[in-house]
Amino acid sequence: DVGLGLNSATLNNYRPDLFISIHMNTYPSSKINGAQAFYYHDELLANCIQKELNKLNEKSKSAKKGDIYLLRNSLVPSCLVECGFVTGYLDYQNFQKESYKKLVAKYIKQGIENYLLTS
Repeated sequence: DVGLGLNSATLNNYRPDLFISIHMNTYPSSKINGAQAFYYHDELLANCIQKELNKLNEKSKSAKKGDIYLLRNSLVPSCLVECGFVTGYLDYQNFQKESYKKLVAKYIKQGIENYLLTS
């Protein structure tokens, strides 16, 4: 979203059906790994995506509420997805493989589809 100059006013002006912001996380310890979905208003969307992302590492994380400016000010369903940790050894190794990146995209897509079927 940085390259597009996206801000909440632009997002709310275009009014897409939903908004997903995709990132890679960082942490001081290389032992921390795994994807995490964040929400401010739209817990259902984030939970649908998180449920699918948990399949990546057989984890049972729940979506987390995050006071993230773009999510907080969005008038459309929105979610921020941290696909993993660039500082995490396992995530770093996985993201060297094109097949893993495609799997992450597949799970995000499936989570969105599940949300659309439920909402």
